[in-house]
Amino acid sequence: MASSAGKLTWLKKHGERVRKGSPVAKVGDRVLYAGSAGILLHNVDEVTGFWRLEEAWAKGDMDLFISKPKEIEDGAMVKPGALIGRISDNIFFYLLVRVKREDFYPKWYDEKRVLLIFPSIGKEKEAKLLRLKSLGNDLLMLLSFTGWDELSGLRYLNVKLVKRRLMGAVIPINAIIIKEGKSGVYLVRGGRVFFKELKFRELGSALALTLDLKEGDRIVVEPDRVSEGSFIRW
Repeated sequence: MASSAGKLTWLKKHGERVRKGSPVAKVGDRVLYAGSAGILLHNVDEVTGFWRLEEAWAKGDMDLFISKPKEIEDGAMVKPGALIGRISDNIFFYLLVRVKREDFYPKWYDEKRVLLIFPSIGKEKEAKLLRLKSLGNDLLMLLSFTGWDELSGLRYLNVKLVKRRLMGAVIPINAIIIKEGKSGVYLVRGGRVFFKELKFRELGSALALTLDLKEGDRIVVEPDRVSEGSFIRW
């Protein structure tokens, strides 16, 4: 969007979806209108968001630091014909993820795809694995995906990387226990028993029960016969 000279006042937020012909900004006394429908971006960069993680794998949850291209802020003085923003059909993100080697799922590399779950907004997205770099005992993954409107305005967000998806798996009702007010099951990993919380998330018009499992994990179907922290042979 090109402007006349004057002080800029945004009438719509960065990342907000706008209709064609709706007022989006004011420069001086002149009102600018959206030339098309889409997502309003307060910048003209090709890449809308670059997400950087310092610690990528902590209990399956990751805090993302989003470093976006510099936005043209409210109150800025702009020159005649200057580009102050653009309208996009969708928003493209890069995601830089650092993981421990033992947490890396080989199928991610084979398929060049990683399934991401965003618990805070109840959505999931498949990302492309663009690059993989070795950093000592860690691996650095560069992912890309097309996001949603609600992601553009967030500075911090939780996301999970899914190793595998289990559809239709049955958990015996007697395996579910309540511990400190949380529903979950006892898992055995490497011979040690530990508690794993069950979580619910929206999946279309239904609710999905999710349980993060690693290769070799086993669910204890008789939890009253074991205790957390104990060792058992399977």
